Amino acid sequence: MFTTTDGRLHFPKEPSTQDTSGAEARQMICPNCGFQNPAKVRFCGQCARPFGRPYPHRGFENPAGFRFCGGCGTRRAENRIEAKSCFRRALDIARRQKAKSWELRATTSLGRLLQQRGKDNEARRMLADIYGWFTEGFDTADLKDAKALLRELS
Repeated sequence: MFTTTDGRLHFPKEPSTQDTSGAEARQMICPNCGFQNPAKVRFCGQCARPFGRPYPHRGFENPAGFRFCGGCGTRRAENRIEAKSCFRRALDIARRQKAKSWELRATTSLGRLLQQRGKDNEARRMLADIYGWFTEGFDTADLKDAKALLRELS
């Protein structure tokens, strides 16, 4: 976001990154709401606008104030029970739409949540089922992320 010569605010059509000096890292400016996001997010943490950038969700920590996850775009849950419910809804929608890539992404995110709760067997079983469906595309970020989680769960 920047101000034009006539004083109006201008939002670029595509998200922009800017270098900041000092302790701050590169920022991704949302063209929809102007929120400053960390450079590696795929969705705006304030309005959930997708940035369309590849990003491995593994290990992402949302900064304070994010209303939506910067890694997957889902509304941030106040507690893990709500998060599990949100991931299950995402799985149901992906399955109804026969959207295997979205199903994989939601299962990977749910698997990470289950892993944090010590439910490695349940996470491994769910993720292995959807990961086994794929026959190509193993160089994509989502399949690499799922494979890495499966290794962690073994």
